[in-house]
Amino acid sequence: MMRKACIAAFIGAVFVGAACAGCDSESGKKYEVDIFWQIAGADVCTANPGIGGVDAITFEKVRIEVYDNEEAETSIQSVEADCADNSYTITGLKRGTYWVRVDAMAQLEGDTEPLPYFQAEGEIKAPSKAELPDGYKFALEVGKATVEVRWDFATAGTFCQDFGIEEMDISIADEVVPCNDPDNGPMYVVEDVSWNNYLIAIDGLDADGNAVVRGEYNDGVQFEIKPREYVGNDAIVIILSEI
Repeated sequence: MMRKACIAAFIGAVFVGAACAGCDSESGKKYEVDIFWQIAGADVCTANPGIGGVDAITFEKVRIEVYDNEEAETSIQSVEADCADNSYTITGLKRGTYWVRVDAMAQLEGDTEPLPYFQAEGEIKAPSKAELPDGYKFALEVGKATVEVRWDFATAGTFCQDFGIEEMDISIADEVVPCNDPDNGPMYVVEDVSWNNYLIAIDGLDADGNAVVRGEYNDGVQFEIKPREYVGNDAIVIILSEI
């Protein structure tokens, strides 16, 4: 009986060993990943965007945020580092893939808080791959915003169907959208709008793609959209009139 039990235990151990042959024996280990950043293609902390009347920006800090993946809304790490260091070591990472965003922060005239005027984001792996001995490079470019656009009609009580409107062509969007979204109503959220001055306009299109109504925000004067702001809460409402 003892010999049979020993044989059974041995066979069991062989199966367990075979099952774990591909296991990560360092699953509990934490890793460090080096990242570095450049602005305008150089190890500098200044930029000359020429946007919104801004000729030069000097960045004191960069904000580094680490996410479990690209779709995650909440970061698992968020720190600030001196921009002039041009590098940072992310610590405490388990083996795996992460998404990182690096924001160069500045507070310009009229801002109520620092904004990420230049940004970059991308994937990293822990531990770092051997082909990246110097860490992951983030090339910071002009930052982006998310903009909520709403629309209404100049004639009270008028709806999309009254003009035969099928879709809306929003000047700052890359696609035409339904005139009346069944879930959100007459609005659309435009993502990844680069910091710049824009004419924000909407053309209401009929089934043949012809514009039958039009409206322009801010009386047709260009409007500055700043980076990583959420411009919403009825801030941009465009009134449409028949063409």
